[in-house]
Amino acid sequence: MVCSFFGVALIAFANPAEDEPTGTIFAGMDERTRYVLGVGAAALMSMLLSVMMVTTKFLKDVHPSVLFFYEQVTATISALLAVGLWTLYNSLQSTEVNAPLSFTDSWPWFEYLISGVLNVFAQMFMIFSL
Repeated sequence: MVCSFFGVALIAFANPAEDEPTGTIFAGMDERTRYVLGVGAAALMSMLLSVMMVTTKFLKDVHPSVLFFYEQVTATISALLAVGLWTLYNSLQSTEVNAPLSFTDSWPWFEYLISGVLNVFAQMFMIFSL
């Protein structure tokens, strides 16, 4: 938890101006605004993960399958909310931008599937370790 917050602080003090090409997710925003949004999202997610871990530790007497179910429901709702906000943001843009999850190749869908399966096992190991 402390390392996560330290990593966010290191990113926040870094120089966002790099020569790497940026994606079209937030094409209407300038570079500094996208950077602040990314740091804010990373800080928020690290705080929410630490709250979830502390809550799971306090609910140690509850059966692990109940905790597992509610953590997976929370993860699914969070992902749907993020994609919904992304879609809403893109629909309000005046320029042509890529729609969320509109891939021309099947490889990103495979990456989503693998990361989802790995997340299930990671959540399960987290619950059993606390």
